[in-house]
Amino acid sequence: MQRKLVLAIVLCLAVAAALSLGVAPALAADTCTCHTAMPPTGGAPAAHTPFVAGVAACTICHKGMTVPHPKLVKPKLKLGADLYTDKNGKSGVSLAGRLTARGRGGLNGVVVYLQQRAPGETVFVDVRTVTTHKVKRVALALSYNHPNGWFSGRVTSPIWGATYRAVTRGVGGKPVVKPTLTETLIYPAFGVDLRGPDKHGDLTLGRSVVASGGAIPAELLAGEKVTLTLKQHWKVRIVGEATIGSDGRYSWEVTPTLWGPGYKIRARLPATAEHWGVTRGIAVNFRVK
Repeated sequence: MQRKLVLAIVLCLAVAAALSLGVAPALAADTCTCHTAMPPTGGAPAAHTPFVAGVAACTICHKGMTVPHPKLVKPKLKLGADLYTDKNGKSGVSLAGRLTARGRGGLNGVVVYLQQRAPGETVFVDVRTVTTHKVKRVALALSYNHPNGWFSGRVTSPIWGATYRAVTRGVGGKPVVKPTLTETLIYPAFGVDLRGPDKHGDLTLGRSVVASGGAIPAELLAGEKVTLTLKQHWKVRIVGEATIGSDGRYSWEVTPTLWGPGYKIRARLPATAEHWGVTRGIAVNFRVK
């Protein structure tokens, strides 16, 4: 009987969620039968398994919850995963993002769990715990006007092809900000260069032009196909493919068949279940004469 009582208490701590009930206010952990009933009562969300290993009590992430539940705000969580290379030439994944809530802007001081899930696996593994904060200087890709709510962390031993996730705790107050999560994949580093046209951007009719480049991490991308398109102004002239080698390099040779200006080559690495897609275009046009 005592073991059943302990189990009931643990279940109650693990399942607080947003639902308005017409009863006197109390801690959400004290009354959760609407969530544990099968099926849940009154359309209440069912208890979910922990998103973070070792965090089973609802009060850790669902802060400020009472019965009846207070007014709730669903936050907006952004997460990006980019490659970086350290001073020793070793590649890793940099995770960064921002947590905001309508009417409150960027939220500082909120715990964020950064996780990765290996390809073919179903369970996310914690890689780092960080806290949202105010930044004094923000990279140009971000916004100087919104310094609050940022977080970042590095995965120094990444699993190539992994899915990355951020899980945030909620914030108590009026209104209560709900916990949330989001997933992302990495953006490969992908480039393209052009050889063939002279320094004036001219190519003699009948000669070939070569588009080549590198894609990293090679461990993930080797064997994938790059789609290359030769265009003249807005018209597609030739489409081809190149395979990424074990060193991350690819190359495509093509011979234009028509005179004229406005030629360029666009290279595209299609997205897969393990990474986002990337498109690169030749910055300098060339002409065939």
